[in-house]
Amino acid sequence: CPFGDFDNDGICDVEDPCVGQVDVMGICNGHCFFNIDDDMICDDVDNCTDITACNYNDPANGECLYTDDCGICGGPGAIYECGCADIPEGDCDCNGNQLDECGVCGGDNSSCTGCTDEAACNYDGDTIEDGSCLYLDCAGECGGNADFDECGVCGGQGAIFECGCADIPEGDCDCDGNQLDECGVCGGTGIEECTVDVEVDIHNRIIQVLDNCDSGNDIAFTNGGLVVLNPNGNIEQYANDDVVVVGMWEFDYCVCAAGGDPLTLNFNSLDCDEFQFSVDTDGQISQSDYDECDCVDFEDMNDYFCSDDFLTALTAEETVQCAEDLPEGCDVEFSYIDACSDNT
Repeated sequence: CPFGDFDNDGICDVEDPCVGQVDVMGICNGHCFFNIDDDMICDDVDNCTDITACNYNDPANGECLYTDDCGICGGPGAIYECGCADIPEGDCDCNGNQLDECGVCGGDNSSCTGCTDEAACNYDGDTIEDGSCLYLDCAGECGGNADFDECGVCGGQGAIFECGCADIPEGDCDCDGNQLDECGVCGGTGIEECTVDVEVDIHNRIIQVLDNCDSGNDIAFTNGGLVVLNPNGNIEQYANDDVVVVGMWEFDYCVCAAGGDPLTLNFNSLDCDEFQFSVDTDGQISQSDYDECDCVDFEDMNDYFCSDDFLTALTAEETVQCAEDLPEGCDVEFSYIDACSDNT
């Protein structure tokens, strides 16, 4: 080496890039002797030589900083609500949950789901309706099924009685408050509708029995005859100063009121024992069309006897002692009637 090897590094000085000593920073004849953290900052001016620090090799050469629990160099650590961060917007906790409709974080709405009707008997302030509302029945049971029937009775059987919700009231005959009349007709007017005056139209009525009713019996009406309806209920035949009871008559006011045939004549000596007759508002008696017994026919004689006209024409000065005082020419049949009796 023409110029020698001053630093004894085995490299001729003319070829040696550093004639002297390279320091720890790689600087020829530099003055840095220590760089233990190998951060290219000489330790004598390095503010952080702790290799556990997160900024030990930071060219900024700041004080040593360390990684906090959140992995942030020089960070404040897990000081937030979720440790390293606040709760994300829209969440209610650090687990990514949200508030349910009941206001419960991460809830499933079950805490406030139920009956929302304050009128319900199981209302407890819930805010989400689930159809579970129950109500008091008419018996006061929450959720019970008792109900008022059509009669207004709680849990009743309904209109099962004769008048619907009740039986016929005692004393009534129907559900309209009617009573049985004297004829046994419910709500009827009794005998009011009967316009026949029995005393005028029936008592002492003279009726002719025609000869086709003769039965051959000795006390029958041979060749016909006349009878009188005695007020005492007897059917009487007057002949030869004798009175013969040939039957009984009855008048049914209820049948009369109903528009039926109220007069019944029961004969003792005819082939047919009973005959039914109608009496119109004029007192006219006629045999029923539907009477099954047709062996007898009756002719009302009250208007046929000349005695009626004769007696009506009498003046106050005239008297009639008995039948012999009647004028001649009267009906032949009148000879059978005792005109002096109380029945004519």
